[in-house]
Amino acid sequence: MFLSDTSVKKPVFATIITLALIFFGILGYQRIGIDLYPKVDFPVVTITTTLFGAAPEVMDTDITDPIEEQVNTIEGVKHITSTSGYGFSQIVVEFELYRNVDSVVQDVRAKVDLAKRKLPTDIDPPIIDKIDINAIPILWLSMRGNLSLQKLGMLADEILRPQLESIKGVGTINLDGYAKREIRVWLDGKKLEAHRLASNDIAKALLAKNIELPGGIIESVDREFTVRSLGQLRNVEEFNHLIITYQNGAPVRLKDVGWTEDGTEPVRSIARFNRVPSIGLSIIPRSGANVVEVARGVKAKLDEIKKTLPLGVEIGISFDSSKFIEEAISDVQYDVLIGGLLAAGVMFIFLLSIRSTIITAISIPASLITSFGIMYIMGFTRNYMTMLALSMMVGVVIDDAIIVLENTYRHMEEGADPMTAAKEGTSEIAFAAMAATFSIAAVFIPVAFMGGIIGRFFYQFGVTVAASVIASLAVALILIPMLCSRYLKMESKHGKVYRFFDRSYEKLENQYRGALTFCLNHRGLIVLTAVVIFVGSIGLLSLLKSEFIPKSDQSRFTVRIETPTGSTLHYTDDKMQKVENLVLNTQETRSIFTTIGVGAQKEVNKGLLLVSLKDRGERKRSQQMVMEDLRGKIREIPGFKAYIEEFQDIAVGGRRSAPLQLDIKGPEMEELEKLSNQIMREMVKSPGIVDVSSDLELTKPEVRVLIDRNKASDLGVDIQEISSAILQMVGGQQVSK
Repeated sequence: MFLSDTSVKKPVFATIITLALIFFGILGYQRIGIDLYPKVDFPVVTITTTLFGAAPEVMDTDITDPIEEQVNTIEGVKHITSTSGYGFSQIVVEFELYRNVDSVVQDVRAKVDLAKRKLPTDIDPPIIDKIDINAIPILWLSMRGNLSLQKLGMLADEILRPQLESIKGVGTINLDGYAKREIRVWLDGKKLEAHRLASNDIAKALLAKNIELPGGIIESVDREFTVRSLGQLRNVEEFNHLIITYQNGAPVRLKDVGWTEDGTEPVRSIARFNRVPSIGLSIIPRSGANVVEVARGVKAKLDEIKKTLPLGVEIGISFDSSKFIEEAISDVQYDVLIGGLLAAGVMFIFLLSIRSTIITAISIPASLITSFGIMYIMGFTRNYMTMLALSMMVGVVIDDAIIVLENTYRHMEEGADPMTAAKEGTSEIAFAAMAATFSIAAVFIPVAFMGGIIGRFFYQFGVTVAASVIASLAVALILIPMLCSRYLKMESKHGKVYRFFDRSYEKLENQYRGALTFCLNHRGLIVLTAVVIFVGSIGLLSLLKSEFIPKSDQSRFTVRIETPTGSTLHYTDDKMQKVENLVLNTQETRSIFTTIGVGAQKEVNKGLLLVSLKDRGERKRSQQMVMEDLRGKIREIPGFKAYIEEFQDIAVGGRRSAPLQLDIKGPEMEELEKLSNQIMREMVKSPGIVDVSSDLELTKPEVRVLIDRNKASDLGVDIQEISSAILQMVGGQQVSK
């Protein structure tokens, strides 16, 4: 064969080619990213819309329904699910897998623009985004110190956040436990009535008299000036002296009907680290970014930021999910290394030659390292799937090298010189080696093109397997013949170890010959036995449990608590503190990070506890045992529901990461609630099912205002003015910046 003949004749050529492949692989290994799972884009799009103070029924009728009607007409829509809450609507649109996610985002955006004509005018602009399975916080930071939470929050929002956002790969940074600064205007209803003013009059005055607009440019002969109209109020005193109107020739100022304070927005979020109040920052990587590299960049930046913080203020990492990813992939790489050494040891036992073992064992690192270069070109990462493929191929990539060496050695035993033996031996088995290699590739390449979600995850696995075996074929046809022609020797004398194994092999061969003779003489029995084993294996296969992602001890988990709908932040915090005490008193706990009111909805009746355990070598109980123990203890605390779950490594579009989820559909909400509660009661009774919950919430208490339209019409007041007054006097309304 030309390739092997050339490598034997020109060893420098073979060496250069091999070193080039290895260098290519090392370069790819250094640049390739690290992830827990392959990067997979699913055609799933979310549409999030907010309208302050709107009831769920209003959100469903006025916002969710019109958007769903438009989006449903897009090609390839598979499922549409929506959630309508207080002031919040989220629609999740799942498309068929053949649709490109970037294309469907554009289609959804176009349809939402059409639906805007039917939506209320005072909604916030709908946010349209694709679901990224890696769009979960990889780091949670906590800032604490001797400053007030408001000042700590301003420091985190105005100084820390911009510096972290400049790091490559950082996407979104959310702040928890921080209430932004606001100038709050408090109105006295009796004074307003005395001056015959309404809250709308105050709002209009603030909107018109607290404003700064550009004034254009003034040009002279040789200079130009920018004109600014400084109409914004600068402090509380100026707000209090703002003239609202004139009555009987005298000004009515804001201080005459109320007062102003420099305060914060309503507190809807709390964050603590090990029970110490703090400001929490959750860092979400940008779509497609390397999670581990982003985490490393943030940690390096934190070391710089700590030097510039005010005295007494400190910031630290309260929860790090990238640590488990690094450890998991490192463990798999260690397994690959051990597998390679064991494969080399097995080869030595059968070849009984250190020289032959070294020649063939070289193909293992050469093939696997070359595979990293191919993975880099394909845009893969070091993840569970690709490392599983390489670990599985450790014993396969050496096959071609073994048959090349064995055939070369046979020719040497027949009297050929090493160079001739290498040429003829490799040429004889070259096509057989190619057939074997491509047959393995043909088995696994179709795995890369499997349909459905599983196929998306196994794409990198199939391609990596094919790449590694093809790389092993190249090494076997280029490097191994050259090494055999130069370093493979016939050994005339053998030591005691060789003679011991040789006698053992003879005994094993004799036993095998006897077993083979028995099988040939009792063919019917052997065929029947094989059929029974085959059928029995199929029966056992049906008894095996199956799951997509196996459970593992990650030394981390989450505790979600949910108090009754309508509970206050103070009530939820009181229950959360009891859970914190239980978790921190657990011997295996290293640290905890607590947040209440997380996410866009800022639901104060829901809290999240991130638990970091000690390393596996430092504790006696496994993570699952600790979780089960806490589940029983927390269940004894009344007044809330708790869900103890493994850390969610994959974003699932706003839902819980529970492995079993049921969707109940129907036209009547009351009937759905009844049926949902019945199913939950039955599921709780089932052994093995824990943390049963429902996302249907119809029990939040309401204060309903009934308007007498006749009286309102007699007084010359319309419904909009009444609704605006209620919003301004009760809920508060942002009227100026």
